Amino acid sequence: MHILVKRILPPLTSLLLFAAAFSGARAADTPADVMAERHRAFLESNCQGCHGPEKQKGKFRVDDLPLTMADLPTAERWQKILNALNAGEMPPEDEKQPAPEAKANFLDDLSNAMVAARQRLSDQKGVIALRRLNRREYANTLHDLLGVHVDVSALPSDTGGPNFDTVGASLFVNGNQFEIYEALALEALEEAFTAAAVDSAAKKFRLETEQTHPAFLKKNQESLDAIDRMNRWIKAVDDAAARPENAALAAKLRKDAPTDDELRFYWHQIPGAPSPMTFGFSKETEVNPRIIYRHRDYTEFVRYDEYYLRLPALDQGTYLPVRSNSQPFGFGGTGLATEPRLSIPREFLPGDYVVRIRAGATPDAPAERRFLDFGLKGAFPVGPGTPARSTHHVSGTIEAPAVIEIPFTLTRENVAQNHRSLFVRERGFLNLARSQQQFREAIQRNGHGPEFAIWIDWMEIERVPVSSETLAPGLRALDLPLDPKVADVPPEKLRSALAQFVQEAYRGVPAPDGLVDRLLRLYDTRRATGGTHRDALKQALAAVLSSPRFLYRAEPDAGTARRPLDGFELATRLS
Repeated sequence: MHILVKRILPPLTSLLLFAAAFSGARAADTPADVMAERHRAFLESNCQGCHGPEKQKGKFRVDDLPLTMADLPTAERWQKILNALNAGEMPPEDEKQPAPEAKANFLDDLSNAMVAARQRLSDQKGVIALRRLNRREYANTLHDLLGVHVDVSALPSDTGGPNFDTVGASLFVNGNQFEIYEALALEALEEAFTAAAVDSAAKKFRLETEQTHPAFLKKNQESLDAIDRMNRWIKAVDDAAARPENAALAAKLRKDAPTDDELRFYWHQIPGAPSPMTFGFSKETEVNPRIIYRHRDYTEFVRYDEYYLRLPALDQGTYLPVRSNSQPFGFGGTGLATEPRLSIPREFLPGDYVVRIRAGATPDAPAERRFLDFGLKGAFPVGPGTPARSTHHVSGTIEAPAVIEIPFTLTRENVAQNHRSLFVRERGFLNLARSQQQFREAIQRNGHGPEFAIWIDWMEIERVPVSSETLAPGLRALDLPLDPKVADVPPEKLRSALAQFVQEAYRGVPAPDGLVDRLLRLYDTRRATGGTHRDALKQALAAVLSSPRFLYRAEPDAGTARRPLDGFELATRLS
């Protein structure tokens, strides 16, 4: 039907799509798809000289053109006239042009007649009865059928109007898209087969968050030691500059370096001043002592560490830190060391999991700070650019923690990119201006920094075991071995499996006659060229998942009375 619409209404007359929705019926004695007899004179005056009985440019003539658009060929001929007039191609520029009013009246009547003809001649009388699934629906349908998440960004974006992505007139398919659909189907099948072939036994991994404290204490001690070494170096350089024999030199240097911090940049010119390397700093600090000063700037965060170490229940869990924009990542214990991260074991394959977080709020935590963000670390460290996947309310306390359960899918893309680090953080982390303001206000209030609000006991991840209940409906209907090492499958079992899969994929509609035979030929062809059973099965099923019967959904008949949706219709809309 979409092909018919495109042939009758090209882009030049797209205004007719609007007119089709609002045009009313004409007088009963004048059919809507008939041109009035008076327009024959317009054709004779302006068109028949080049397209009449004696001469037919482009093998097109108008003298024998019926005024009634009774069939598709006639409608197409009138459409060519409409196109040429709209484009200014007819009459040619060197010929006499029709009067503007006459041309406008002719085009107005022809446009209305074409709308009526399209409605009468099209298979659905101008009603879009089928439309392609949009990207969102396609991804959800694949997930419902195979239990996998597929990135559909390679598909063209769905357009059709502000805030709408289900406008049937815009959801057509071209040849290139079918290739993309086939590639996405193969990717989804590979991920689904891999997940289904994994050992059905439950796998679980738990992180007791207090295990992060040794690293925390190590960083804290390294920070304290660096501050001590910094202070000793500063004192040594200042003492050298204050010696009587260096007074004249120091006065000369202060013309370019009036402050003590700037004067120390010239330590190598001051007799008796030691190199930063003698205090354990890197060679780079000999040229740029500013690197040393940062330890002094970070003293407030080390004090924050000391406050943290006095908190209760550190032997059983850890607290989510509050970070300001100026707070360094990884410096001192309150850097990355205290941020709970759960690294998914490498033996955990793509599939569905449940993440659990046992957490509680501190007694004085305000209501707005009792929320945590959950996410997966991407290509960069967890920071301002790492969005959360979900946010959860912490309803428990330190004395009585509550367990938060979060569904999580580990995809093949996650595994390929080594994205295996799950994190939690207090909500509001991405609002750096607010966090920095809170940090400054807290230091003025208590001398050490913001109070902690959320305590984490442990985090764990558990694979959802594959069973007849949890297996995706498409794979359950297939009921075939999916291991790549499987050599052969009995022909009748394969035929039955393909028929059941097709019925599931086609939303309960049995396979049309001959379809299963064609799928079996695809399977056999792939096997004949060296493909495994799994390769051949994916090729056959990908043909189903990229077919119009899967990609399109039916719209209800506008002429029928209202009725409740049946189960399949409801499931289609919910998808």
